[in-house]
Amino acid sequence: MAVTARELLFKIIGDSEQFNKAVEESTNRLDDFKKKTKDANELFGQVSKQAAVASTAIAALGIAAAKMAVDFNEGFGKVQTLIPGAKERVKEFQYEILNLSPAVGKTTKDLTDGLYEVISAFGDSADSAKNLELAAKGATAGGATTKDSIALLSAVTKGYGDTSNIAQKKVSDLAFTTVKLGQTSFPELAASIQRVTSQSNTLKISQEELFSVFSSGTGVIGGAAEVSTKFSALLTEMQKPGDRLAKTFKALGVESGTELIENFGGLQGALQALKSEAEKTGEPISNLFGSAEAGKLALYASGEGAAKFTSDLQAMNQAAGATEQAFKDATTEGPNAFGFQLQQARLNAQAFAVKVGQELIPTLQSLLNPLLYKIPNMDKGL
Repeated sequence: MAVTARELLFKIIGDSEQFNKAVEESTNRLDDFKKKTKDANELFGQVSKQAAVASTAIAALGIAAAKMAVDFNEGFGKVQTLIPGAKERVKEFQYEILNLSPAVGKTTKDLTDGLYEVISAFGDSADSAKNLELAAKGATAGGATTKDSIALLSAVTKGYGDTSNIAQKKVSDLAFTTVKLGQTSFPELAASIQRVTSQSNTLKISQEELFSVFSSGTGVIGGAAEVSTKFSALLTEMQKPGDRLAKTFKALGVESGTELIENFGGLQGALQALKSEAEKTGEPISNLFGSAEAGKLALYASGEGAAKFTSDLQAMNQAAGATEQAFKDATTEGPNAFGFQLQQARLNAQAFAVKVGQELIPTLQSLLNPLLYKIPNMDKGL
């Protein structure tokens, strides 16, 4: 039941001793702050109007810095849920991100979201910070978020059973080579390739060939999403062949798609072998597949796209270092070098503000605590 103004006033006055004590404690703290300010004024002389304005501005900046620190800490509250009780470890990550932000040109929020994905995908390890930096560099160079970058690294490395930092570097280098040779973007590739990584590994298709399918197919048979759809259909039939494809397997002396790929030098060799068998009957390779999507990709990869696939595969075998070079081209060594410097300056200022805010938070807490914890309890009916 709602209470009247008289009853509310009575509740406050009735427990005024506790309330007044809280107010008095906060007031004493503020008085002490004023006394210190007064002592400083006496030491340095009468404060001018300009100095008063400056003091107000400094106070406003302090409050803004504290707010930025609170927002920064809030993001890490989510990270903490993945590593419960590891407060010191979280502090290490906070330090890493504040320093990494200007170095890679990513905001602390982008990196904090990325860190959550790193730990969620791979668990916390000694390489967590290195994995985050790799993904952030890839994201900066590829025009994506760090979270998108990690999704790509996670999809391929987990699909192939090796999530080490070395394995992630290889995937990142292959991804940038794919973007360079194909007609796709980093975010598009990240969103599409995860559909086919596990199937590719099961069929013993190398990562180099996996990415070559996307680099040679995008822009010709569709975007990354369409290539992914067609490739998934082809892989599915290679794993569970229909009658015509199974009969062709036997003609080639193999029992499965995996055996075919292993015995004929990889995916490209397997498709060329299937094409040769189909041509013996005067039919295109696409007729061996029950799915039109699978048939289209097989026809392209073994026909007009074969030369492109071969040259792209050679480039994939020499892709080491592509991420680092792409990052340099997009930041310090490319046409946007000055723009990146401006971004670094802005992010450096933000990181500094967060650090200042972190230092101010304990003082602000000491001012607020008396009021937060000693205000009289109100009836639940209020």
